[in-house]
Amino acid sequence: MCLRGSHKVHDVLKDAQWFRYILAIIILIIVLYFEGVAMAYTDNRAQNQGVVTNKSFYLADLGQDIVRDVFGPNFQHRVKGFNDYVTVSVVIATVIFILICHVGQRIRLFTRYALCVAILYFIRGCLIFTTVSPQAQYYEGDDEHGCHYFDNVLYAPFQMAFNNYRTCYDTFISGHMFNVVFSALLWSRYYLPTSPFLQSCTRVGLCKLIWLFFPIVIWILVPWLAAFILALQLHYTTDLGIATVLAFLVFFLSLREVKLCQGLFGWFEPLDSIYRDRDHRRDSSVDKNIQHNDAVGYGMV
Repeated sequence: MCLRGSHKVHDVLKDAQWFRYILAIIILIIVLYFEGVAMAYTDNRAQNQGVVTNKSFYLADLGQDIVRDVFGPNFQHRVKGFNDYVTVSVVIATVIFILICHVGQRIRLFTRYALCVAILYFIRGCLIFTTVSPQAQYYEGDDEHGCHYFDNVLYAPFQMAFNNYRTCYDTFISGHMFNVVFSALLWSRYYLPTSPFLQSCTRVGLCKLIWLFFPIVIWILVPWLAAFILALQLHYTTDLGIATVLAFLVFFLSLREVKLCQGLFGWFEPLDSIYRDRDHRRDSSVDKNIQHNDAVGYGMV
């Protein structure tokens, strides 16, 4: 009877965590749609007010000047599209890493990832809606730049996602930079796998160094991504700096709220969650804490 009861409790908790995961995904989708509408509405307002009519006007940026001086004036032509390649590769690698190396923690980590990204894009949408900055580059003609006037702002997010429509002003806070920095922080904290079939690869010092290689590579890509974005004049240096600060802020805020079981992240990862870190449970023994910390890899951040 006790065994059956424990299984029922386990199933209820598991279903509740799945509900929280699905809710986090729904929140992310709603926020992304809100951001797209804000971008389209602001783009139309900027064009109506003549903010982007003078396409030869853009703000001077020290970061762009430094990249141009270090790598040469033709660097932007050699790295066209590299910002997308780096970002997509890092995000896909992070998803695969969680799926394979953290089998028992997938739902928890994906829930936290979705919430953190949703918070960033909500902040980004609000800032874009309030202030319009000129595009971070000189461009000639809408066809070359790809920016449009959106006749229907409610449909605009789908045009941006599937038809490659772009705005004609600077989108404050770099989404590329945030995703890569946040992924680097995630790799740094969970670089040692917790999947049972990979536990033997985490108990030897040499194996731990091998796993440590992956977050180091991600962090090396961060400044290169910044160089690519600045060389392509897709953002100002301020956009990259704020994205980096927000990535750190949101990441460590999520860790704090989960540990204290408070706030938004605390609700999405309650104390009785079967996916919760064992070292956060109050009834865990010291031996389990040591064993879990050795297995999860919390040493970097």
